[in-house]
Amino acid sequence: MGKKEPNRNKDESLINPILIIKSGPHKNKKWKLPNDTFVIVGRDIQMSNIVVSNDSRISKQHMVVQYDYSRNCFVIIDVSTNGVYINGARIKKHTSFEVASGTQINIANGACLLELRI
Repeated sequence: MGKKEPNRNKDESLINPILIIKSGPHKNKKWKLPNDTFVIVGRDIQMSNIVVSNDSRISKQHMVVQYDYSRNCFVIIDVSTNGVYINGARIKKHTSFEVASGTQINIANGACLLELRI
């Protein structure tokens, strides 16, 4: 009998990062986020991978989110006009910001509340 090759992606396949909309017209909608892939979140279906709301306070491309498997965290980048807020503080635009599972993100100062979970 031949040796069985180990499943190198077994641990990674057990990780299921998701983005959950906590407020707004799409409340409770969930999206699976692929590991180590940048995903654009915004209001324009032509310019964003995930559309969270059509509220004009949300930019067409509002933020970029990625689950970093090797560091076991989410990476967020604000690319918006009206900001991305974590724990009430606006994060610096065009700068990577690491957050843990369970973090809630307020975009456009109240237009939509999101949560990142594993």
